[in-house]
Amino acid sequence: MRITKIITIAPFVLFQHHVLAASCVETFAAKQYSEAFTLCREDSEDNNANASFIMAKIYARGLSVNTNVDQSISYLTHAAELSHPEAMFNLAVAFELGKGLVKSSTDAFDWYVRSAEAGFIPAQRKVALMYEKGKGTAVDAKHSYEWYKKAAEAGESHAQLKLGAILLQDKVVPKDIEAGLTWIEKSAKQGEVEAQFALATLLWNRDVEQSLYWYEQAAENGNNYAMHNLASIYLKGEKVAIDLDKSEYYAKMSVANGQAASEKILLLVEQLRAKNSTPVIDETILAQNSDNTKAASSETAVASVSISESQNIETNTQQTSEAESSTIVASSSNMISEQWLPESGFIIQFAKIHSQAGVEHFINKYQLLGMVKVLPLEREGAYLVVSDPFTTWQQANNSLTKLSQEVKVEQPWIRNNKAVLALL
Repeated sequence: MRITKIITIAPFVLFQHHVLAASCVETFAAKQYSEAFTLCREDSEDNNANASFIMAKIYARGLSVNTNVDQSISYLTHAAELSHPEAMFNLAVAFELGKGLVKSSTDAFDWYVRSAEAGFIPAQRKVALMYEKGKGTAVDAKHSYEWYKKAAEAGESHAQLKLGAILLQDKVVPKDIEAGLTWIEKSAKQGEVEAQFALATLLWNRDVEQSLYWYEQAAENGNNYAMHNLASIYLKGEKVAIDLDKSEYYAKMSVANGQAASEKILLLVEQLRAKNSTPVIDETILAQNSDNTKAASSETAVASVSISESQNIETNTQQTSEAESSTIVASSSNMISEQWLPESGFIIQFAKIHSQAGVEHFINKYQLLGMVKVLPLEREGAYLVVSDPFTTWQQANNSLTKLSQEVKVEQPWIRNNKAVLALL
């Protein structure tokens, strides 16, 4: 009889414990904080990691009790030591910020790693960043790449952007442009605004339609550099038909979001409508994908990406120089035709200017007479000021390095001959 009684009671006790454990989580989720406090405190004493983590949140937020940082940290540490992934991450944050604990980047890094190894995706991205920056540990680009890859493969959008940027370079791993673009696109499709802007930038000379699409997505999601670039594109009619309404729309959006440079685009739109003629456009103001890329890319490495021109992709991160009005006619000795430019190879572009007078002024201003050629872009009503062609990118780069020491012109850059010919 006694044995039968024990057998009857034991399953009931086990079942009751399960209900209490579940009730802790469910009651907290239902925002019944007083009941959750009682249930979760009991379960925490039985080394229930979920209950301990909930108790940490209750004390941290003052839910049905007075806020108590010490108690919160105590429960958080308990949950972390029981290998609760999110608790380990939050304990790492507490160490990193010195919130309730003595600030320690080393301890923060250790707990981030434990959380990351337990599969907590935000911790994986954080570990990658700490290896990248050398925070709490030594700089280790390889480990940073591996953790970004793990987080990216798990679907973390910012890690996908970072992984894509790494693959577009040739530093940590061999350059893989297609894979890099694929990862950035994955990030962009998840709504990562920096990825949308970066993808638009990288696709500008590969797929104009897709580039415009991603510029528009980034603009609609609040990226004022994308707004500015779209305003510029539709004003100049570069690779698209001139559309003053769209230019004005994006310029106004950009100004409203704090991009003061777009005010000059609005002025040019107004002048163009009033005069019904093409104005001289300041290329410095309207340069596509300028240093704004850096300002838009906080932690990302996309701003520093350098893509080989031989891959027929251009980031267009360099600013073209200014086009200024003048009554002087461009010297015919500098003018060249498309037949002059071989299909393969590279040139250095000094500027893209929309008037012959501006070209002459530019050449005189920077004392480039005899050093450059002028290639008319009849479809765009513009002129490229360029160097003689080079057979290899390395030759062009060596010349660019030398020029940067001898000539005061601002930021000349290397272009693929095929890309230039496509404009003609």
